[in-house]
Amino acid sequence: MDEPEGQSLSIDGYKISQAERNYVSGHKSLRIQIVDGSYAPMVYVSIKMAREFEMDTGEEYQKKITVKVYSGVEQYHREDKEAAVILLLADRFLLRLEGRHFEAPAELTD
Repeated sequence: MDEPEGQSLSIDGYKISQAERNYVSGHKSLRIQIVDGSYAPMVYVSIKMAREFEMDTGEEYQKKITVKVYSGVEQYHREDKEAAVILLLADRFLLRLEGRHFEAPAELTD
């Protein structure tokens, strides 16, 4: 397990802060990142657009998901077993979970 890392950035009067931490258990690794965009609309544009986009190539896929009441995006690369889940919480926080050696992205949200 790594030490937590974080940073803050100010852009045109908006302050954006983020924190992340990495975890390892056996051959699996997990990175958790939380971004507080302070309701800055530019921070949320990409996730809001990604929630409308779905694709499946056979090698990887991306689809929209809902976890409890939060909407987001699930991504998975089948060969590398790399999974990611990105959720928008309360129209303010982005929660990103990235895992390696996971059989399915659902393992990240369980």
